[in-house]
Amino acid sequence: MTFLNVFTYLYKWVPALKNRLDEVVDDTQYYLDYFQEGNVFMHVFLVALIVAAVITAVYYWVCGNLFFNAAKRYIWLILLCVSFLATMFITPYYIVGHYDENGLWDGQNNTRLFESAKNTLSNTISIIEDEEYREFCTNVAEDYAKKFRTEHTLAYGMFTMNEDIPLEVSLINGLYAVIIFFILSLICKRFSIHCKAIPF
Repeated sequence: MTFLNVFTYLYKWVPALKNRLDEVVDDTQYYLDYFQEGNVFMHVFLVALIVAAVITAVYYWVCGNLFFNAAKRYIWLILLCVSFLATMFITPYYIVGHYDENGLWDGQNNTRLFESAKNTLSNTISIIEDEEYREFCTNVAEDYAKKFRTEHTLAYGMFTMNEDIPLEVSLINGLYAVIIFFILSLICKRFSIHCKAIPF
């Protein structure tokens, strides 16, 4: 087991992802290359860690040392919710990345998931001689990318897409951020003047 696999196991049980990795269809290799073999989950976990650490630091070292009125459990609970929501909103953008409007194959500015899909497509068609099958593989890659492209923006900055994986991973990542925030709170409260009794 490599270091990156540890992070994969933190998210591999997400229902939508587990279903995609277990089924054998034309685009399974794209899911495997990005979500199982890639390092996306290490970076996703870092999003939760950084958000929770920043909010904890601001609360305990800034508010907790400068403002007596900040030493309230309800403020701590609000920040706990903020760490969950901030992580949940940032994570899907990080997972999906940017899709170049020139397409998966011709676009030069694809990032994250779309860049991975382009690399998988390149590796696949490099060993194929049949032009018709190459075109089929290109269409499979474009269909895979289309699942993750945003359809339209909703209120509060959320977006919709045809794939549930980013949303489900975001919810789980938000829960990890809450756990990290709680653990860091127990560690950092002793360095605070006014918040030594927060959360308890």
